[in-house]
Amino acid sequence: HGTSTARPQVALLENPLDRPLQAIVVTDCGTGLVAGGLDGHLHLWSRREAASGGGGLGTTLQSAKQWSRQSSQPAGGGEVNSVALLGSTLACGCEDGSVALFRLHKDAGVFLL
Repeated sequence: HGTSTARPQVALLENPLDRPLQAIVVTDCGTGLVAGGLDGHLHLWSRREAASGGGGLGTTLQSAKQWSRQSSQPAGGGEVNSVALLGSTLACGCEDGSVALFRLHKDAGVFLL
């Protein structure tokens, strides 16, 4: 009996930046995602909602195609070490010890800071 080193996965969102990400948070509705990493930027992803209006993260190989990176913006304090989301307030812990606060909102199906 051999042991497998493959990780089970149901969906994979490609990282077009090809740089390590250190922190990820998903919106309550499951259609938005904010990722931060070594490049010092916050990267916003949005998932197209199904025609039936169903929410949720979408964790199948097919649903991964519904996600797209919408924008990125500097966090302002070097590398992004952590992110947290409460309601529409996004907190970002930065390399320089600062905490940057942003207001996350959705406009025409796209999440923006």
